Amino acid sequence: MIPKVSIIIPVYNHEMYIEQTLNSILCDTYPAKEIVLINDGSKDNSDKVIQAWIQTHKDAIEINYLNRENRGLTKTLNELITKSSGQYIVIIGSD
Repeated sequence: MIPKVSIIIPVYNHEMYIEQTLNSILCDTYPAKEIVLINDGSKDNSDKVIQAWIQTHKDAIEINYLNRENRGLTKTLNELITKSSGQYIVIIGSD
């Protein structure tokens, strides 16, 4: 059995880069993965970009997304880890 990998992404004001980041994960050939994102109170259009990407790719990969007020990087990372279901965790920047 192939172990599942959770790719966790804290997002803050990276509307210009997040789509490319998500596409790179989708293109990766590892078969057992999930994306876990938290938009940590971005003031740009990161949420809209993420929502559109999820609508387009929701059948291709498991995605867990939360858009909420800013709590800071440490709390966001801890929450992302809690929301992850994989045997392994990979942290990737949203940019």
